[in-house]
Amino acid sequence: MLTNDVSSDIEKIIKTQPVETNPPGDNYVGRGDLPGKLSAFEKLIRHAISRFSMDRVYDLLRIVTTELRTQAAAQEKEEAAAAAAARIAESTATAEGKDENTEKGEEGDKDIDTGTDEENKSVKSDNSNKSSDRGKSAKGNDSSDEKTESVPAKKEYVTKTVNITSLKQVRDIIKGLELKETAGEKLTDRQIVALRHYATFAKDVAYLRESKMYFYDNIYWALLEDFYDPNEQTESRSSQSPPDNEKNNTSPDSASTPGGRKNRKVKNSNRLPKNTIKKPEAPKENDKKRIHDVVSELEEAMVKWTGLLEDDDQKMEYFDQDSHHEVVHYLHCAPFELVFRVVPDVFIKCYRALDLAREWIKIAEKIYKGRLPLRRKVPRVQNGEPVEPVQEEQKDEVQETEEEERKSKEAAAEIYKKHMKKIKTRIVTVTERIKNHEYQMTELTKEMKTLKTREDRVDKLNANFEQADSKLQTAQKEFSKYLHERQKTIDEIGEIPPGSLQHSELSKRAETLDKELTKRQIELGLLEYQKSVVQEDFLLELELRPNFIHFVGDVQGKMTDIKTDVQEKKHEKKKLQKQLESMITNTDRVKAVMREYLGREPNDMDMEIAVRLASEEEDGVDDDDKESNEKDQISTDESDTDYWQKEPGNYDSDGTVGLDSDQSFVSVSDDVDLTEFLPSTVVFGEVSSSDRKMAGKTGGSNILSKKKTYTPQSSQQFSDAMRVLSPNSNPKSQRGLAGPKKLKPHSKVYKQMHATSYRPS
Repeated sequence: MLTNDVSSDIEKIIKTQPVETNPPGDNYVGRGDLPGKLSAFEKLIRHAISRFSMDRVYDLLRIVTTELRTQAAAQEKEEAAAAAAARIAESTATAEGKDENTEKGEEGDKDIDTGTDEENKSVKSDNSNKSSDRGKSAKGNDSSDEKTESVPAKKEYVTKTVNITSLKQVRDIIKGLELKETAGEKLTDRQIVALRHYATFAKDVAYLRESKMYFYDNIYWALLEDFYDPNEQTESRSSQSPPDNEKNNTSPDSASTPGGRKNRKVKNSNRLPKNTIKKPEAPKENDKKRIHDVVSELEEAMVKWTGLLEDDDQKMEYFDQDSHHEVVHYLHCAPFELVFRVVPDVFIKCYRALDLAREWIKIAEKIYKGRLPLRRKVPRVQNGEPVEPVQEEQKDEVQETEEEERKSKEAAAEIYKKHMKKIKTRIVTVTERIKNHEYQMTELTKEMKTLKTREDRVDKLNANFEQADSKLQTAQKEFSKYLHERQKTIDEIGEIPPGSLQHSELSKRAETLDKELTKRQIELGLLEYQKSVVQEDFLLELELRPNFIHFVGDVQGKMTDIKTDVQEKKHEKKKLQKQLESMITNTDRVKAVMREYLGREPNDMDMEIAVRLASEEEDGVDDDDKESNEKDQISTDESDTDYWQKEPGNYDSDGTVGLDSDQSFVSVSDDVDLTEFLPSTVVFGEVSSSDRKMAGKTGGSNILSKKKTYTPQSSQQFSDAMRVLSPNSNPKSQRGLAGPKKLKPHSKVYKQMHATSYRPS
């Protein structure tokens, strides 16, 4: 069962896969663990692809696009309204300013022109006429502006085209929905679906980022140090500069930053100019050229890989054309196509990087041969600056400083008390952890009992259905028997002349048979109705059964993990208690022995070593006890009431999670199928396609379970590989019976989004 830690997942896969052997006839052993890491990384990516759902991301991005378009429309309306109000206020202020200037002009004319009344009257009349004309013109302007602004107000604002080009936009929209939900605002169903899908999508992106860092730190850097020598160049490449990682000592992660190096175009060896005059170069020279090209191609792929997983706007130059084919059949995805293609394109980059890494190793083996691994010292970079190696003098100074600080610590008695306090605190913590695990085991046991009751109900309904079907068949046979006898009696009555004694006896017998047939017909109808009711209940239980089976797998895995952790914690607690007891009883003796041996007062490190040596015998006893406890635990696990293992035929073969699941491919609760990573000795039962249909087409009388089982090697393997086999129908037994209508199949038919591989051709 995979977790959200890439390093631990890789180690888990490496432990369960065979070690990759060297090529036949090659005595070179310098590959180390790189082939195993490459193979494990490829399996990890393949598992991630199988768990990733394009439909879920498509629904998420469509909802986010709708929310973004709604926000843009609201913002556009607010800006338009603010602009209209500003224009109206500006026109009003202009008109008022003109009126005020007119009044000031009139007052000035009165003060200056005081000579004659006629002149004043003429000036006033002129000014009043001018002011009235200006006021009219201003009002005319206001009215024209209002008309101009009122025209778009009658229409709804048309939003601009909005596109989602970065992961940050998606995260911001989701944060807005989360704030609404926190504030108590009711969200729509689509918004709730978006929150749930984004939680899974965020986990997937974080897992892919961690996968990229693992590839860079554990695979790319190992290739750069052990399988590449930039100084060994061919004559044709002597004028060229070494790769950027050697020249600038920067990682592909820094390429996307302003201070990083620029993206380089992929150097294609097929584009080298052909020279028909010169003799072809030796294979070794071609290999030397090719290894430089491979290094450049891998670096560029990792630069694009890093750029795809950043929060900034996506660039088309980061994408491969193959990822476009993965989304081309989705309708209306143009506004968010760049973000929609991120994860598929990352998968393509992963496979491209794996292919280049393997090619790198093969070419390096031809060029360097016995010199591998090269063990070059390539300086790394942190925050754009090279990390200086620590000099020997600096090391000596650091060691002297540490020695002085260590000598100035507290006395051995105080240090001893601190150790004892730490051990006591750890014992309390472990005890609380054990209690919590025991409480969880109690709750999980109750859940398992509830699920067992549910399984018993399915078996009971199956028995009731078979009983009802048997009664119905018996009643039909009896009805057919009476019907045949009545027909025979009627035929005999037709052959005997009426009025005779035999004719009257046969007539009475025919009436008796008619009454019996009526009674049998009513009973037959009741039995048919009873069968239909039981059958519907039984099919409904089968429809819900896969969900319970998945839940059982999760519960079983949790119980196994808790049991293992409890045993480890108990062993740790016992070891701590013995260590504490040894420290309490042997303090004076240990101090005296150490003082005599060292010729001085023992310090912190000395006391730690002494305590560990004094408790070695107790630790040996603890190890023996632990092995015996593990054996007891295994026997206890096998003797527990585990009806799922005792009844292996009660499982559905279709136990995988569909592509529309809300579970992430990094979810801890996923029932991950690791059968491809398990040893070949574990053989599981084969299931035909007809068994997978289960009871969707069931309606016949002979509903019997077609069971195929497997023998689990351990409880963990069992929880990882648990499957369900449900009853298989027999349509032939339904002929001639008027049973109930067929119900829809319980399992949905999911669209196979990943029928094609992400691996580029």
